[in-house]
Amino acid sequence: MFMDKPMPRIFAIFLILVLMQWNVIGQKSDESIIQEKTQAFFNAFHTVDTTVIDNMMLDEVILQTVSTDTIGNTQFHAMSKSDFLKAFSRSNPGDLTESIENISISVSDGQAVAIMDYQFYFRSRMIHCGKDVFTWVKIEGEWYISALADTRTSDCAASAIAQIDEVLDGWHLAAAEADSTTYFDAMTDDSYFIGTDSSEVWTKDEFLTFAAPYFAKGKAWDFKKIKRNIHKIENHTAWFDETLSTWMGVCRGSGVLKAENGHWKIAHYVLSVTVPNEKIKAFIKVMGE
Repeated sequence: MFMDKPMPRIFAIFLILVLMQWNVIGQKSDESIIQEKTQAFFNAFHTVDTTVIDNMMLDEVILQTVSTDTIGNTQFHAMSKSDFLKAFSRSNPGDLTESIENISISVSDGQAVAIMDYQFYFRSRMIHCGKDVFTWVKIEGEWYISALADTRTSDCAASAIAQIDEVLDGWHLAAAEADSTTYFDAMTDDSYFIGTDSSEVWTKDEFLTFAAPYFAKGKAWDFKKIKRNIHKIENHTAWFDETLSTWMGVCRGSGVLKAENGHWKIAHYVLSVTVPNEKIKAFIKVMGE
């Protein structure tokens, strides 16, 4: 009888505490909201949804671009919201693609800044790259874009070529040094390696199984680049070919790299032995024996 009266009150307090905890857990952080809204902006950008873009921006939004020309001169351009939406609406869905990565978000006192690297494509062709800076303000519980600035350079292809060269050079060096971790980390999970033998069409796992004994001995293969051509970089994909000095003589490698999370990785590689035209008949004769 003594415990009958306090129990309902204790239970009520416990229930309130549980509900408060559920409420806190269920609430999204401002950082996650800004992350989602930023992605929603680019989704609308890709589909040319002017209504969504319009509603996400304040009418007084500041739109600015800082670019550098081929000789390093800085140029500044500002645009009103109405002019931006007018120009934006002339595109068709799928024409514009902006790939973002390395996003960082800072929130303080009703204001948030999101900074990210981007690459801009028009109809799958890379046009420029740089950094986007979104400034968001919280008004009556809702986040709106108050300013949007971007830096812009057209030298993206040169930067990508340098990165691709570094990846391929490092890949060959890793084989020479029997560094299997670096070597296979440079390949996408769904990559293929095609060797000089007609039977050598391997997935990454199959290639790893083949190569493991060589790497385990501390001596794999030592291929050195003679010349490399990077033919096209388009929509996070690059096509290349290269000639290599190898123990088999001059070989040719060709393939495809793809950009994953800001890093170029080998998705497809074909290795072939080259035969000079004047020696092809002798080669055919040897192969026929």
